[in-house]
Amino acid sequence: MRLRTNCRGCHQPIAFKGRAKTRPDLQKKIGDFAKLQCPNCARRDERHINDIYAQVSPPVVLIGLFLGIAFTFFLWQFYGGISTLSFIIPVLFWQQEEAAVKTFNGYRVFRKD
Repeated sequence: MRLRTNCRGCHQPIAFKGRAKTRPDLQKKIGDFAKLQCPNCARRDERHINDIYAQVSPPVVLIGLFLGIAFTFFLWQFYGGISTLSFIIPVLFWQQEEAAVKTFNGYRVFRKD
């Protein structure tokens, strides 16, 4: 799962380096506001943690895909057709990422300002 927000100046996505499973966890780590700098326009900005959103991380899904292909190839040597069930591995990785994104994006913290 990747955490991102959009720049107010150039409207390009900014990657957020912090890691948290939920917004309250992120709030405990960094507080109510995150100080960010846009890599495109170099604008410094302070964003509320509700403005940070999660996206599925493609490398994690690709790792699942490669593991599924490797297990399928390995199992095909020993068990034949039953190895095609190992193609479910990428689906499991993708579902886990989607659940993590939904958990993070589905909860907002109370704004005090």
